[in-house]
Amino acid sequence: VRNDTATITIGVENNVINFYYYKNVKLTANSKTETFDNTEKSVSGFTGAPADADFTAITVGAKGTSAGEYPAKFPENTVGTVDKTKKYIVVEANPGALVITAHEGEVVVIIRGHNDMKVYDGKKYIVTGYEVEISNPRYTENDFAFNGTAEAKRTRSGRTEMGLKPENFTNTNQSFTNVIFVVEDGYIDITKRPLYLVGETDTKPYTGSSISLEQFTPENLADGDAVQSISYLATGIMPNEYPGEFEGTLKIVNGNDVDVTNCYEVTLKPGNLTITKATEPVAVKIV
Repeated sequence: VRNDTATITIGVENNVINFYYYKNVKLTANSKTETFDNTEKSVSGFTGAPADADFTAITVGAKGTSAGEYPAKFPENTVGTVDKTKKYIVVEANPGALVITAHEGEVVVIIRGHNDMKVYDGKKYIVTGYEVEISNPRYTENDFAFNGTAEAKRTRSGRTEMGLKPENFTNTNQSFTNVIFVVEDGYIDITKRPLYLVGETDTKPYTGSSISLEQFTPENLADGDAVQSISYLATGIMPNEYPGEFEGTLKIVNGNDVDVTNCYEVTLKPGNLTITKATEPVAVKIV
């Protein structure tokens, strides 16, 4: 409904005043309760919309696998939305929920291995340990045993997982005979390091002889690593601009002469040689 005001002048003849307004609608997201079985559950949709309203642009829902409550919240700007028929407006958007309960007498223990992400720099990184979430507050971490190694370590780019599995965990409390372990493996991710090979750029005056630029600079190279097997050249004689080019198959090695090329994301940035007209007289020998 519009909140602005207007002045209406009524004459002596017949007068007709038409009022146009939206009907208020209160939406409530659907809720559902499911029993945990280690598969994904979901709920979607809402109630409260009149039969002839069209709120298909609004979506709401929740999904989850582990025991717990997952809120089904409408998008931020739902209140104030006008339906496609232009007759209804949302004045309330009430959330719902998906509730996943453990089986009666069942305990669900969720193990989430720690994880981390680093950019390759030649160093070894290690991730250890895990977090525990338990569906029954009477059951604690002291009620089960872990047989394994919760550790992942890596130096080169890529991923190393801990290798955590449900069979690494055993219930030791006989008061709980139905304990399920759900495990999310931990890992360490090392991403490729951005490396820029920047070719030399310079301006030289014309000399009558060939002029060359041969230097390039590795930017963001990890300490101890070295660039090999590639060269750079920008060359010319006459006044003009000459783009540089890299040649060869790039190889990068660490301090132990081990090839670590695939640990880098390499970008070549050739420079330019600019030869300007001579400002001083040039002696040309004619034979």
